[in-house]
Amino acid sequence: MEINRMCEFKVKILENGEEKQITENILFSKVEDGKVIFRNILGMTTTVENALIDEISVPSEKILLIRSEIIPYFYDLVHLQSTNATKEEIKEAWNKLRDVGDKIFT
Repeated sequence: MEINRMCEFKVKILENGEEKQITENILFSKVEDGKVIFRNILGMTTTVENALIDEISVPSEKILLIRSEIIPYFYDLVHLQSTNATKEEIKEAWNKLRDVGDKIFT
């Protein structure tokens, strides 16, 4: 008899070089409006802003996030590029990303 085991993930975020757990028992994840949304086995959601998935490990049942205030602007730019956005919309998103980057890194 075959036993199906569902993989439930722990979600951790890398902060100051350390992994900190933020939620567990995750079955579903998606990115929406630059936010990472997780849904657990009970259907409850956890939303993490300004984050990207850096690593997914099935053997250790772990999803690792990284965070930066530049991420939502990066997401908007990439999302516009993959849709039927106009050159003006893409250029505006690029300018916002560049402006935020300039504030962070200068």
